[in-house]
Amino acid sequence: MKCITCKTARASRMALFFVSILMITACGAQNNGAATNKTQVKLSAPPAGGQLAVAVTDAGGAPITDATVSLEGNMNHAGMAPVMTDG
Repeated sequence: MKCITCKTARASRMALFFVSILMITACGAQNNGAATNKTQVKLSAPPAGGQLAVAVTDAGGAPITDATVSLEGNMNHAGMAPVMTDG
């Protein structure tokens, strides 16, 4: 039998993962008036806590080196502060 804390931690990680995917998808929907080109976003995360790796590539699979990526993780329960990063 798993402890309640373990289940809560797993649920929090899964929620963060899905929120991250939604945020990355939303970033792709912005149009700044420039010509649109097809980009790909690859998101990979370990099954347990750790680093979140994001790769942004063009339609040909080449990395986009001048991309600006922002990520914000919000868990709206007591004691949790938002986590934001730019890169």
